[in-house]
Amino acid sequence: MFGVAAMAIQNALVKLDLPGFPTTAVLTTNTVQLTIELATLVHGNDPPEETVRAWRRFRLTFQALAGFIAGGTTDWLLEVRSGLWALAFPVALAMVAIPWGEYIVQTVAVTETQFACAKPTDRNSVRRVYSQILSRRSV
Repeated sequence: MFGVAAMAIQNALVKLDLPGFPTTAVLTTNTVQLTIELATLVHGNDPPEETVRAWRRFRLTFQALAGFIAGGTTDWLLEVRSGLWALAFPVALAMVAIPWGEYIVQTVAVTETQFACAKPTDRNSVRRVYSQILSRRSV
């Protein structure tokens, strides 16, 4: 269930904070999107604006797919080498990421209060929600 929750959070993060970026949780969608963009670029009969957009989407989707392949390969190598102890690596990364995320949110909040030009935006909704959760905990 922790894995399901982590996948849901990952999907929500991409949808809320990274609009226009490819999903980082569904390999099939990324593979289809990459193929569509590649076909658009190879076809070459589209308007220049569409070609530029297709190239941007191709680069983003390719990076997501490459990250998935690199992560899967690393996972396989760790599993072959260390068995179930390979699960300790992502758990250790999560244990570092959680306090680091809290530090970043607090640092951003301090920066926004000290500098008038650093105005918060509604675009980064996950950070806003996380800040609200932290402010409730401190009350």
